[in-house]
Amino acid sequence: MPEALYTDSFSRISQPAYFENCLFFLAGVDENTDGIYRLYVPENRLDLLVKDLPAGDTGSVTFSIVSNVAVAWTVTRQITQEEMETYWETPDLMGGKSPQGFFSYVLSQPDVTLAYLEENKYTEELSQYRTALKRYLYDQDTDVIHRYYRNFLTGEERECSGCYTYEAGVVSVVYPDGTRRPVEENSNGELWWLDSYYQKK
Repeated sequence: MPEALYTDSFSRISQPAYFENCLFFLAGVDENTDGIYRLYVPENRLDLLVKDLPAGDTGSVTFSIVSNVAVAWTVTRQITQEEMETYWETPDLMGGKSPQGFFSYVLSQPDVTLAYLEENKYTEELSQYRTALKRYLYDQDTDVIHRYYRNFLTGEERECSGCYTYEAGVVSVVYPDGTRRPVEENSNGELWWLDSYYQKK
């Protein structure tokens, strides 16, 4: 009879990934927070590696496995309704146009409003707008995306205040002191914790 090794009473298990006899996944810790768990399969041992992550919308948290003792994760603040309304007519936000101008062109309708997209359930278009706005706010140094790294064997912890991957594949990184990754270290890509900024710590 199969044995249940873990049950998430909050029904928020997501992002399962298997690596070197370990199953990593995101799941509920309590009603308000999620955590990253690691199940060591040979011993059926479950460890809560990271806690206090925002719960409810798993799209706001993603993680990647660095090794069987280290993970990196990203917390992306959700774009608010107020921000979507505030920036709706901002020039050059989408394809050289304001969101209003862009969607008026795409939908072949003059003066398209945000309310029109919402009322008519233009889900894909709204998602496209949120993605563009997220990038725009990141470029304005708004607190949108944070990334973290932790090695549970050595206790090493790293954080970057901002990290965004552009269409060309270039990863922009903002360090905790507000400085940005130098061009010569772009080859590290999303492995930002390998940057020389952190090796000096």
